[in-house]
Amino acid sequence: MWLSEDLRGVVADAEKDRVQRFMSVGLSHKEIVARAEKAMLLKDPSEVQHTLHEIAMEARYRDSSAVSRLLIAHQEYKRGSQ
Repeated sequence: MWLSEDLRGVVADAEKDRVQRFMSVGLSHKEIVARAEKAMLLKDPSEVQHTLHEIAMEARYRDSSAVSRLLIAHQEYKRGSQ
């Protein structure tokens, strides 16, 4: 597809902007912990796993095991500091 030089510049800028916005989206530690603690209170184990997976994807983690490890570490820290 042929584009003028001006349009190529516009397309290149738009593509860079989209990637930049995607890369800057994520969750803070505080939000991950709060949402994971809330998820652990759910009765249905499959819903717990689904929710942890959603949190992991939003936080740009590879899978939900990272969220689980983070939550365990946070809980152990809280127990030790009391």
